[in-house]
Amino acid sequence: LSGKNAFITSGLVTADAVIYQSEFCELAVNKYLKINPKQTTVIYNGADPAEFSSKLRYKPARPSFITMCKWRPHKRFNNIAEGFIKSKSSQSCDLHVFGEVEKKISHPNIIYHGWDIGLSKMLHWCIASVHISYLDWCPNAVVESLIAGVPVIYANSGGTPYIVKEDGFKIKDRSWDYSIIDLYGNHPVDIDELARAYDAARDRYLTSPMKIDRKDLHIDNVAARYVEFIEQVVKG
Repeated sequence: LSGKNAFITSGLVTADAVIYQSEFCELAVNKYLKINPKQTTVIYNGADPAEFSSKLRYKPARPSFITMCKWRPHKRFNNIAEGFIKSKSSQSCDLHVFGEVEKKISHPNIIYHGWDIGLSKMLHWCIASVHISYLDWCPNAVVESLIAGVPVIYANSGGTPYIVKEDGFKIKDRSWDYSIIDLYGNHPVDIDELARAYDAARDRYLTSPMKIDRKDLHIDNVAARYVEFIEQVVKG
């Protein structure tokens, strides 16, 4: 039980049951930590749909994409910006960036907000949310986008594909063999493929917008699943 994973490993081997945030979490525990708890379930993160009420909505001036998170290297902000700039969409659309990026990439149609404007006010109106993080467990930004009815442009790694399901635009990503890896290392995505995903999302938005209804991610439903599983474990 030594090393960086000692705390979580200790918890996993002594727990009566384990709740995973995504199927990817379970795979990582089984294949990387070599632990197979007996009682498990997967419950995605949730959010309050009231945060995306029409009363709160702020409509951007132009068709827009949105990206938001606590920016760290594996979140790939540079790739997000580069893909947008290379897309045809960058000529007529904006990319709104929430959160504090380490280095801003200058472009007239990339708009940086920090956390000044509540993103929930703008999210509903966007063409798509962009989240191409490498090996993310269960990103709240993705959950919030889907609850707001907004499709996600995402990279095919980690827990994100399990959460998005059919409600987005997938690009290829580097596979992981569940061995030790430098998460913050250089793992770029294909910028041309990402640019095409931006354009595909824009074209779909203009012709036949996706109808996304993810009540399974509503916080009340998520909480109910927690209660149900915990009661099941306690009752034996």
